[in-house]
Amino acid sequence: GVAAGFFLPLLEELEGVRPVAPDRPGSGLSDAIDLPRRRYHETAVAWLDRLLDALELDTTTLLGHSAGGTLALRYALAHPDRVARLVLIGPPALPGTRCPLPYRLLATPGVGDLLARVPPSRKSVLQFARFMGERETLSAHPDLIDLFLVAQRDPLAVAATSAEVRVLVSPLALLSRSGWRRRSRVRPDEVGKLAVPTLLIWGEREPL
Repeated sequence: GVAAGFFLPLLEELEGVRPVAPDRPGSGLSDAIDLPRRRYHETAVAWLDRLLDALELDTTTLLGHSAGGTLALRYALAHPDRVARLVLIGPPALPGTRCPLPYRLLATPGVGDLLARVPPSRKSVLQFARFMGERETLSAHPDLIDLFLVAQRDPLAVAATSAEVRVLVSPLALLSRSGWRRRSRVRPDEVGKLAVPTLLIWGEREPL
């Protein structure tokens, strides 16, 4: 999947570590699962719990990027006994973060539907990367652009991403300061309950 493709160079550098890079449900090689909007976070946490059971991992270090970071954080809050360390790279919906413009547009009724009908291209992938502060980086990795194109042409992956956007981003995001749905925001008191060593990483041009 796309996420695994981003981290393969990193995983190859780790010694003495058993790395596992799962695809999100409905993405890459993972089957889709029912992620009801009202219980999206709880269902996603339960999916990750079952994954660790299947891998026979009592405890693990979780690394989550973007929305995967929010999932990793929520899992650590729900099951602190199973998380030894937590690494979050640019997670959305944390206190003080703001939703980037592309996702605000995707979540806006009507506008998002129109954008979803535009066939993906290398140009559109690079335009998206520019808004996310990653155009120069992504331009140097044509294989990752190809991964994005494959994902954007996969109906299951598109549906999984759309469901995630609808859960995290407010339909009135263009008029909202943060852009996040109220019930999907990670509250300061929740962050304060983290009981595992946590590393939070932001890029130099991180639009969040």
